[in-house]
Amino acid sequence: MLHLDRETGLDIEIVREKAEAYGIRLLKLLPAELIQMVQEYSDSATFWRYIHVLSIARELSRLQSEAAPPVTSIPLCNILSWTRGDYAAVISSTCPPVFHVLRLELPTSLSGFHIWDTPNPPGIEDCDFYGRVTPSMQFKTTNLRSVTGLTFFFSFSKLYAIHAHTHTRPYATKTFERLPAKRQESVVWIYLPIPREEEITEIAMRLKVEGGAATTQKPFFMVRTKLAGDVYVGPCHLRQHRDVVLSQSSPELLIHNVADVGPATVFGTYPRKQQRDSLPPFNNRWPNMDPLLHMMFEHMYLSVAPLNDVTGIQVLEDENFECKDLVIIGRKLRGVHVEIGSESGHAHSGDDWKCSKMEGNLEFWFSKEHSVIVCHPIEITAAP
Repeated sequence: MLHLDRETGLDIEIVREKAEAYGIRLLKLLPAELIQMVQEYSDSATFWRYIHVLSIARELSRLQSEAAPPVTSIPLCNILSWTRGDYAAVISSTCPPVFHVLRLELPTSLSGFHIWDTPNPPGIEDCDFYGRVTPSMQFKTTNLRSVTGLTFFFSFSKLYAIHAHTHTRPYATKTFERLPAKRQESVVWIYLPIPREEEITEIAMRLKVEGGAATTQKPFFMVRTKLAGDVYVGPCHLRQHRDVVLSQSSPELLIHNVADVGPATVFGTYPRKQQRDSLPPFNNRWPNMDPLLHMMFEHMYLSVAPLNDVTGIQVLEDENFECKDLVIIGRKLRGVHVEIGSESGHAHSGDDWKCSKMEGNLEFWFSKEHSVIVCHPIEITAAP
C-alpha cells in the first residue's frame, strides 16, 4: 500500500535536527510519515511548539534575505541625507559644499534681534529692564518659581553668571567650569537658598555712582523674600549709590544679558507690573563701616544673618584650616557661621577670640583674600 505524505506544515529537517539535540534519537530515525503521526498524537507537547516557532523564524529569514538588496557600506561623511526605507542620498562632485552655517537675511528696518535661552521668551515690552538694551542682545533667564537656590558668580565686584539650582541641576559646578580659566581664579561664589514655600517678592539693586551716573557693572542685589525677609547679594556700596527697583510683585523670571567675555550689565524681571509709588525701605542692618573696610580691602561682599533661633552652624575650611564658607541654619535665614556657646565663662585656645551673645545680627564682610566678622547685638533697622 502506498501512503503519501500529508501537508502538515511540519519541517521534518528541523525535527530531526532538534530531536538529536534534545536526546530523542529514536524520533530522528523515523520516516517522515511516522514523525507526522507522532506529532498529531502529541500536538500539545512543548517540543512541537518549539519546532513550530523555529519553522516560522527560518521562513521569515529566508523571505527577508530574498527581498533585501545587497548590503552597501558608505562612509557617514559621504551621506548627504537618509530617510528610513529609502536609499541614502550620497554627496557627489555635483553637490554644493556643506558649510553647516545658515545666514539670516533681516529686513532693512531691523538692526538685529534678541537671543533667548528659553523656547517661549517674553516680549521685551512685557519686562522691566534697567540698563541699555541693544537690538542684538543675548538674554539669560532664571525661573524663580522652580529653583531651590541661586548661586551668583562675581569677579572684582562684577557679575559674570547666575546658576539656578533645581532638582535636576543641584550643583553650580558646570556653570563655574564654563567661565574662562583666568576668570575662575578670581571668582567669588555667593549662594542664596530658596527653600520650599519660600518666595521672592521684591528685587532691587543698589548701584555705585561714578561720575554722576549709576553703573550696572557692579550690582548689589537687595532681595525681599516671604520667609527670610531682606537678603543682600553682591558687592556692598557704602559710599554714593542709587537704588533701582526691578520688581515689587513676586517676579517669575530674573533676566540678565550675556556677553562673550564681559560681565552682565542689563538686568530685568518678568512680568512687568505697575510699580507702587514707593518701595518699603530695605533694612540697613549695618552701621557706617566705610572707613574701616575700604582701608582693608577692595571688592568686598556682604552676607548678613540673624543670630536668633539658630538651629545649626556649619564651618567650611580649606586645607590650611582657613574659613572659606560660612553657614548659619535657622528657622528663617541661612548666611554665616560663628563659634557659639551658652556659658559666659569658658577658655579659648588663643587670645584673639571675642565672644558675643546669640542675639542681633552677624555680618560677614569678605573678598577673595580677606574677611571681617562684625556682630551687632541689637538689630539696626534704619532705612539706607
